[in-house]
Amino acid sequence: NINYLEQEPLYTGEDGYLIVAPGDKLIPRFQIIDSIIEKRNSSTVVYVKDEKIQDIVPMVISRQGQPYTDEILDYLRVLQTIKVNDPKNLSRCQWLRDCFCYNGHICAIEENRFDSLSALLHGRPRFNHGEIRSFIRQLLKSVAFLHKVGIVHTTLSPRNVLLCPQSLNPKIKVASSATGTNHQGTKPSSLLSAQIQIVGFHCAVFKNVGYYEALTPYCYTAPEVFQGKQWSYACDIWSIGCMIFRLLTGTNFLWETEECEVLDLIYQRAPGSLGEKYSPTTTNSSQSIEHYKHTLKRIDCPAECSDLLGQIFTTSKKRITAEEALKHPWLR
Repeated sequence: NINYLEQEPLYTGEDGYLIVAPGDKLIPRFQIIDSIIEKRNSSTVVYVKDEKIQDIVPMVISRQGQPYTDEILDYLRVLQTIKVNDPKNLSRCQWLRDCFCYNGHICAIEENRFDSLSALLHGRPRFNHGEIRSFIRQLLKSVAFLHKVGIVHTTLSPRNVLLCPQSLNPKIKVASSATGTNHQGTKPSSLLSAQIQIVGFHCAVFKNVGYYEALTPYCYTAPEVFQGKQWSYACDIWSIGCMIFRLLTGTNFLWETEECEVLDLIYQRAPGSLGEKYSPTTTNSSQSIEHYKHTLKRIDCPAECSDLLGQIFTTSKKRITAEEALKHPWLR
C-alpha cells in the first residue's frame, strides 16, 4: 500500500526526474541530506534523514511517466515479496522500510547501506579459502531463498553485495562514494567478520518474466542472456561462480568487452556452457584460453573448488542450483 501525499511541490525537470538539493523536504519526516548519489534510467537515489527513526537512509525516487512508475512498482513488488516471505530477514536480502507518492513520484525508503564487496576488492586482490567459503555460503543461502519465492536477482555482482558487520560496534564513519559525505557505518576488515546483505533489486524479475538483455557487468553475466534466452535462476548461479573466481584469483572470469566478443570469450573458457550449436565468431582465442587454464593452477585451487566451478560454468540446464551448491563438499 502506498500513501499518497501532496503538498507544495518541488520541481520536476523536463526529463522527468525530481529536482532535489540538500535541505529539501519531501514531507516533514524526510529531509534530503545529499544530492543525487545514483541516477538510473527510471529513478534516482538520494540520502535522507528519517526523523521518525533518527537515521540517514537511502530513498529511491521514481522518474515521472507511466513506464517508470510501472518499473518501480515492479521493484516494490519484489521487495514486498521478500518481506512477506522472510519477516525476520534471515535471508539477508534488502527490505523496504516505507513508500509514498510525492507529486507523481513514487518514493521508496530502503535500509541503510554499508560498503559493498566491490569496495573491499579494491584493497585486497585475493582472499583465503576460509573467507571465500564463509562468504559464498551466505550468498548461496540468500539466493536459494530468492529462488524459492520465485525471484531472479539478475544483477548479482560485488557492488550489489553489502558487507555488514556482525557486531555494529565500534562504528566507523564511512564516506559516501558519490558525495564524500560521512554516514554512520562499519567497515568489516575481512569476509569472515561480515554478514552479507543483497541489494540492487531494481532489475530483479520473477521467474520467466521480464528482461532479456545484459543488466549486470558483462564479466558477471550468464552466456544464455547474451543468447537472448529468458532470465532463470541459473543466471544468478553463473554470477556467483564469477564472484568465486574473482575472490580466488584476483582477476575477473571475463573482462569488460564488446558484447559480440563476450560469447567467444565464454566459449574459450567454458565451451560447454554455450551448448553444442554455438560456433565462435573470432579466432584470437589463445590469450583467453591460456589465462583460464593456468590461473587456477597457479593459485593451487583445490580439486573440490574446481569441481564446483565446473558445475557452475556449464549450460543453464546442467548448472548446479543454489540448494545443491550448499551441499557441495567444498562448502560443507
